Amino acid sequence: MSDSDSLPVAIRGLDQMNLVVMWLETLIYGINIVVFASVVYVLAFQRRRRGSTYKYLLAVTIFLFLLATIHVALSLRQLIEAFIGPPVLQPHGPIYYFLDQTRELSFVPQMLYATNVITQDLVVIWRLYVVWNSWKLAILPLAVEAGHALAVYFVVIRYYLGAPLDSVVVLRWGVAAWALDLIVNVVGTLAIASRLWWVGRKTASIKADKQNAYLGVAFIILESGAMFSTATFILVILFVNPPTIQAASAGINVVMQLATLSPLLIIVRVGLNITHGNSSSHPTPSNPEQGYTQGSKSNNASAPVRVLVSHAEQVDFPGERGKGTYEMDTIDSYNQRKKGPIADSDSV
Repeated sequence: MSDSDSLPVAIRGLDQMNLVVMWLETLIYGINIVVFASVVYVLAFQRRRRGSTYKYLLAVTIFLFLLATIHVALSLRQLIEAFIGPPVLQPHGPIYYFLDQTRELSFVPQMLYATNVITQDLVVIWRLYVVWNSWKLAILPLAVEAGHALAVYFVVIRYYLGAPLDSVVVLRWGVAAWALDLIVNVVGTLAIASRLWWVGRKTASIKADKQNAYLGVAFIILESGAMFSTATFILVILFVNPPTIQAASAGINVVMQLATLSPLLIIVRVGLNITHGNSSSHPTPSNPEQGYTQGSKSNNASAPVRVLVSHAEQVDFPGERGKGTYEMDTIDSYNQRKKGPIADSDSV
């Protein structure tokens, strides 16, 4: 019987697992560097007029990237300590090194992950509020996110205080934290994408080509959101299965980088007009000075619907016109006219 056979099945190969996972984290961090530079270009240098929304998104982007950078640096430090430091001189030293959750070098990365995911969720809720133009719609997601934040910080602190990874209390709170995180991301992303599709469908009737101008943006949001949600769902499956619970703990390193990449990809793809398939994320009015309008009629239901509106700081999707406005302002214009959810098609 080999020496490794004496170890519990759940922790065998934990050293190799962390080595591979942290290598993958570094690979995704390299992608984040490129995407972050593109986001800075889109938000800071692509527009001559930059409103408070640009500054807000730029600040959040820098914050997320900073957390990701610190996390990958701490991961490198962990690898050095585990495979070059004193643990390597002990039998199964690297395995027991990664198994110990009470070290500060294990606690801090987990706190960074929790903070990063919470920030990403708040960005989703903010986009939900902006697209639907209703603070009431954001109350429930904020309440769910508060529960998520409480649960995830509770789990991280319990680990640091010495609770075993398979503790029943930690298991329940961990599943609750990831479940609430999935609810915010999945429901929020679907609500945003459906709103974009619906408004694009409404505004298509006043365009010559009858195309849904925001179908491409909706696909971008769905694709980018699905990447993070799928990774989180995989962690939940691994976490509830005792033989793979260590794999879930190690996989947090990769999901940490995906939590940073997901919101940045939306900004870059929409800002640089990198849309899904042949769909266009930006309408092209025949008269740029006036925007799209519908002929005025005697009743108020047929009043003109303008694409270019004054609320240029509402949505985080830069358009193509160099005036600092957002193409997504169509939604804000529609919301201001209807004062709530989209009305029936005959009221446009």
